[in-house]
Amino acid sequence: MEVVMAELNEEMVEERRSAFGHVLDEIVSIFNAEKRQNVKDQRKDEKIVKKILYFLWDYLIAGPLYGFFCAVVSIGKASWDAGSSYNSYVKQVIARKEKPLVHYLMYAAYVLWPVALFIIPIGICVITITLLVVVDQVVYPEFPINPKFDQKSNAELSLDRKSALLFEAATHQMNKEMQSLTGWTPNDLSWMPTKWFDNKLNRQIGVRNATRLLTAAMSVKFTNLGHGTKENDDTREGSANLSSPENKWNMGFGDTEVNFIDGLNLLQKYITEANAANGKKMSNINPPDLLDIMNVIIYDVLREPLGRLQEQEKPLTFSELDDEVYYAQGTAIVVRDVLVALRSTFPSIMVKGESENLNMAIEKLSKMADDNPYCVYSIMELGDTRAIFATFYNSAMEQLKVVASSIKV
Repeated sequence: MEVVMAELNEEMVEERRSAFGHVLDEIVSIFNAEKRQNVKDQRKDEKIVKKILYFLWDYLIAGPLYGFFCAVVSIGKASWDAGSSYNSYVKQVIARKEKPLVHYLMYAAYVLWPVALFIIPIGICVITITLLVVVDQVVYPEFPINPKFDQKSNAELSLDRKSALLFEAATHQMNKEMQSLTGWTPNDLSWMPTKWFDNKLNRQIGVRNATRLLTAAMSVKFTNLGHGTKENDDTREGSANLSSPENKWNMGFGDTEVNFIDGLNLLQKYITEANAANGKKMSNINPPDLLDIMNVIIYDVLREPLGRLQEQEKPLTFSELDDEVYYAQGTAIVVRDVLVALRSTFPSIMVKGESENLNMAIEKLSKMADDNPYCVYSIMELGDTRAIFATFYNSAMEQLKVVASSIKV
């Protein structure tokens, strides 16, 4: 009985072991299946990521690059084919010798077109600069002395007419600049062709500066009739209008050109009234007033351009060198006209042999007024155009100082 029970127990244990083993096998199989599923899922995820990367590479990087490469190759091939075809065509045409001149021109165009790409822009620049220089030399005006300012009979004029003549001499060149074909150019817009003719532009600025200073000084000295009186309103307002900024542009409403024209009209009004004073005293000119005007010319009008000509510390580009020269020229023109008018209206200022100094000063200023160099340069071996003008300026100023010292106050 005990033996039978023992055998039964052993069978039960074997059955339980087998059942447990089966369970374990099932668990292991399930685990392995899940593991395999995870691996599959992982591989699936990797495939998805790779597909995304391939998509990005194909459509965002490789595709455009390939398309660009194909386009370049296609254009290059088309250009090469066209060039080859044209070359073959030209050679065939030349071989036939039907129209030699046309054929050789065609072949020359084919051979030289790469060179022309570089030569044409440079050639356009050279031609443009050459035309500007030629046009500037041809149309650049001359500045002769107005015979009206140098008549001996001017000494016999009344004080009012002498004052009118001096104001006319001070505004003569400014009026000519305003009435020129292009008018006042410093306030033209930067894209306008008149800005390229900077010789005229800087000359006009010099003319304006000298006219403004001289008319303002003469207004105070010549139109103030004595103690308790004031200067003429027209000359005061006219010279004040000439102080407007030279480059202001406002479509004709209050811009530089309008202010300058108004100022010149007011000064011309005084000139007209002074010439027809009819017994009405409008001017009062004494030797001290003449001395003051001479000092204004020497120390105010001429000194500033001379300083710009002599300024060596400031480096100037090639295009800026001529600016100072033509600015000084504009100033010299106005001062020369006023000195000629002073010499004819008040010959008493040329005493003790100082008339020669005044004549030499006028001559030097006239040389600067008549000079229009083809090229303004600053080369040690050839000299310096600014230095040449500065020498004339300095010499004229020294001679005018001698003249001023001879005026009896």
